[in-house]
Amino acid sequence: MSKLQVDDIVNKEDTGSPGFSKGAVVTGVCTATTFSGDLIGNATSATSATNASGLTGSPNITINNLVGVAATFSDVSLDGQYKQEFDAITANTTPVIDCSLGNYFTLDASSAPYPSVGWSFTNVPASVVYSCVIKVTTGGSTTINWNNVSSDTGTSSPSYSNKIKWSGGAVPGFTAGKPLYIILTTDDTGATWQGTSLIDFAVV
Repeated sequence: MSKLQVDDIVNKEDTGSPGFSKGAVVTGVCTATTFSGDLIGNATSATSATNASGLTGSPNITINNLVGVAATFSDVSLDGQYKQEFDAITANTTPVIDCSLGNYFTLDASSAPYPSVGWSFTNVPASVVYSCVIKVTTGGSTTINWNNVSSDTGTSSPSYSNKIKWSGGAVPGFTAGKPLYIILTTDDTGATWQGTSLIDFAVV
């Protein structure tokens, strides 16, 4: 076996990289500032991929966490468990729901301050349908004002109005001490919402 010990390998003209027409077997770490061409075969372990774009085909990728910034996924098929974290809304007379955090929120309104003035929705996504579920824990003195809603993201002086159209034409009632689930949907960046409720849960 021969050993080649050099600091740099270039092509014969000293103008670029050499070719390996029969391939190359590398034992150890191979470092490259850029990669061009097709990857054929299996990449057994990739510790970190800073930027991977233009991936095509039908690869099987196993990962622990996938974080996307304004990512778009088309034709997603799930086989297994789907889980989502919930976000607790800070109790206030006008609680703020940051839609960028997710789609499931909880609010403890069993004691003051109650959402008696209105609701404020921020970061409502544009040009898409957005829905969310709000679980409200109620108490004996809980009061809720659903007719005063703001969706003015980033506005220092938001404008409140009656933006929710309720199923059945009436704001949801609730039984004190029992959870109230509110389901809201908008397709115009929060200008209008369609709402319905689930109440009075009991074991039967």
